[in-house]
Amino acid sequence: MTSNSSPNHRRPRRARFTRSFSWYCQSSKVVTAENPGQQNFAFKADFGELRKYIAIDLNDLYYPLLEPQPRVFNQNLKGTIFVNAQGQMQDVDYLIVSPTIFTPQAEKLANFHRNYSGLNVKVVSLESIYQEFSSGKQDVAAIRNFVKYVYNNAPNGNKVKYLNLFGDASFDFKNRVSIFSNWVPIYHALASYSIDQNGFASDDFFAMMDDTEGYMDPNGRGEADIAVGRVIVSSNQQADEMVNKVIDYHDIKSYGNWRNNYVCIADDPSPGTGDNQLQYRQNKLADRIAQEKPFINVTKILTDSYQQVTSSGGFRYPKARQDIFNAFEKGALVFNYLGHGGEDGLSQERIFEKADGQNMNNRYKYPLFVTITCEFSRFDNPFRPTAGEYTYLNPRGGAISMITTVRAILQGTGQTFNDVLSQYLFSYGSNNYVSIAEALRLAKNAANQQTSIVFYLGDPALMLAIPRPNIRLTEVNDVPITGAIDDLKALSYVKL
Repeated sequence: MTSNSSPNHRRPRRARFTRSFSWYCQSSKVVTAENPGQQNFAFKADFGELRKYIAIDLNDLYYPLLEPQPRVFNQNLKGTIFVNAQGQMQDVDYLIVSPTIFTPQAEKLANFHRNYSGLNVKVVSLESIYQEFSSGKQDVAAIRNFVKYVYNNAPNGNKVKYLNLFGDASFDFKNRVSIFSNWVPIYHALASYSIDQNGFASDDFFAMMDDTEGYMDPNGRGEADIAVGRVIVSSNQQADEMVNKVIDYHDIKSYGNWRNNYVCIADDPSPGTGDNQLQYRQNKLADRIAQEKPFINVTKILTDSYQQVTSSGGFRYPKARQDIFNAFEKGALVFNYLGHGGEDGLSQERIFEKADGQNMNNRYKYPLFVTITCEFSRFDNPFRPTAGEYTYLNPRGGAISMITTVRAILQGTGQTFNDVLSQYLFSYGSNNYVSIAEALRLAKNAANQQTSIVFYLGDPALMLAIPRPNIRLTEVNDVPITGAIDDLKALSYVKL
């Protein structure tokens, strides 16, 4: 048995026969491998018996192309996935599914979360999943069935929480196009050729664990039970850069007042489109976040409040665009955009373009970028990189992770979902926060709308770096506050 999961696999060709004929005759000479030089045939009539003769040229046969590693080695994912380094049975908190080529970077991320987050992380090669769950064939169902096995068989009852699909995906499952990027396949709808909401792609398929779930339509038909994220890398260099960004996000250099900033951006209404609610909804959402979390400083960039100018390429908002990049340079915990957009950028006035995502340099101040718009991060087309991909894959800037769309989303659905998402992301009424991907999972399940095309790009175990008000004043000018404290004088230095 050979595995055909390699991107270089070629389908073996059938042997080709040169001649096949029937005759009422009897052969007196047979050409075999032992006498290949014999080229003469003699037939003797023998009426009453039908015989079939086949002439084969052995030099004209096609043989299957063997892979560099045709042998399938013994493995036992089911028997080893729950065994820790000490040989004890332990529940898995975090699964990273990675092609073998990216295993070093996946293990680097796993070691970070083992030490920093205290999670039991298992890195599993995609090839080993195929061998054990789909007879060596590439199959999205094999990935889901493996995750479901881990989910259903936790030895101590603590089910897996996070699933990381560590690799880019492509619409090309048969490796027919010149640019290979189908490292970890994605679920595509049966009507994936459609450009409307029926032609969706989704990673929610891998996180639906109920027996009755798995058949997906545009509305999802099920609820995700695991927080799933995808690290859309296509090379070892990209993989290393994205893991380093996660480590940077937790570095002491990243501490600063930028974590108290929230920036909401809204598109302007277009005549005749019925989208006059965009700025109203963003303004209302920003006020709600400021009310729920008073330590968050809200900045509103509502494009219709800026002067629109006419250029050779159409209408533009140069001041709004400048304010967006000033905010990126200053740093913010979250950027949230609601409005029109596409693969090349945000809004018809181009307030954010592809090159912007590539050129930003905001290391140690990486925000979560929420883009409730259309197709901003359609990452499964290797021929057309998107603005969302560039923003996430920027090695020294851009976003630490993204909640973004890969297909078109309806305006009403997007507006409602944005409100629900913020409720879980900022944990209204509580100081108990969940990971970004878990907030997205809860929001999708609660919204009960067409949200399968909303993706989380990034590490699904990543916690939003929300500052937690936990300051206790103990001394003033080195004097304990339990005693008398001298009056503070104007323009004097005070040590707190």
